Amino acid sequence: MTIMTDAQTGEFAVEVPPLDYAVTSISIPSHNGYTFTSLPSINATDVLNVKADSMEIDGEMQKFEYIASMKMAYTNNATMTITDMAHEDGAIGETVITGKDANKIEHSVNAYTVDAETKAVTYRQGAPLLLKGKPYQYKIRAFQQYVNYDGGINNLVIDEMPMSNSVIRIANDYAMGAPICVGGNANDADLIGKSARELEAEGKLPAGVQLEDDELELDENGEVIYQFTAGIPKTVSPYTRGCTISMADDAAAQWTNNAIILGQLSKGNDFVTGGPDMVTMVLRDPGGSNSSVTYSVGTTTSHTKTHTFEQTLGESVEMEFALGLEVTFMAGTMFFATETTLDVETTETQGIEISEKFNYDGSSTTTTTLTEEISTSSDWDWTGAQADVFIGTGTNYIIGKADKLGYTFATDGTA
Repeated sequence: MTIMTDAQTGEFAVEVPPLDYAVTSISIPSHNGYTFTSLPSINATDVLNVKADSMEIDGEMQKFEYIASMKMAYTNNATMTITDMAHEDGAIGETVITGKDANKIEHSVNAYTVDAETKAVTYRQGAPLLLKGKPYQYKIRAFQQYVNYDGGINNLVIDEMPMSNSVIRIANDYAMGAPICVGGNANDADLIGKSARELEAEGKLPAGVQLEDDELELDENGEVIYQFTAGIPKTVSPYTRGCTISMADDAAAQWTNNAIILGQLSKGNDFVTGGPDMVTMVLRDPGGSNSSVTYSVGTTTSHTKTHTFEQTLGESVEMEFALGLEVTFMAGTMFFATETTLDVETTETQGIEISEKFNYDGSSTTTTTLTEEISTSSDWDWTGAQADVFIGTGTNYIIGKADKLGYTFATDGTA
């Protein structure tokens, strides 16, 4: 016996003798891509046990009575898409990479190209390029897609059901926070630069290293924004670090990507040199004897400065401002770093709080906040410019060697 379901609702009703029926197959004539498993049986032998379903239609309650029923749902695997929030063309990472040649002339190269017809993205280095210390945002979206083929291939009806409240797991080795081997003894030389996950895959991860995935929950639309900061470059071939994003309740929904992080990998500190003194706030004393002016508690100023160095140590030496490593723990004979020193450093002294946050582009932002009132002198001997109050900081630079992964430019602009 073959039964055709309603094309709109998928429901069916049929009068049959009171027997126990075995469902041998379920198929969709318009498309053979759906497979139903764990087929049920339909027991219609209990004719005195009448069931009913009812609903209101056009203001009237309507009832349907039946002896037995079969409810068979088809569930698709989830589909997951990852979109870099900075792009609309499907690319990930940087659009262009800039740098200077020996004459300090700036040049740039495209990090990727997009095919005009297929819209396929091709990366210059075979993988997306990220900048160490720069923040990025991915939009993660997961859904189940169902397609109704009854109207023919040119009239498909597509329905997407968001995977609301599902948990997303993220194992991101190119994000700051991923443990990276940055040192060890002579036997560990070929392991330096590899992530803890790479070492685990090779069976070389020492005891004591904890690998923890990030977890995010999708909203009611099956979406979530994942934010991270590009971490430590890999300065050995193939120079890529990986990221895997998957759904906790559907292993088939998984996204894997490799990216190259451009930047410096510190090799230790050599010496400290004095840097410039920076004025962050000035309190101008008004003219006239016995006059003064006051900054109240909570007064805040903020400014950004750029750090640059001139090449002075020889033709083969490149001087450049970069962020150092913070070695966070040791396991076995290996040293592991999980981050660079990007965090805000705060100093409090004499009613003044000064914090500085270093940025991926070689600049830093200094914020000065008063925690006590500060006034100029009201002494008649100190008026005008000689009574001005200056608030600022002194800077020292820690100089050290580093391996740099990036582009060099010839004077003709070729990279």
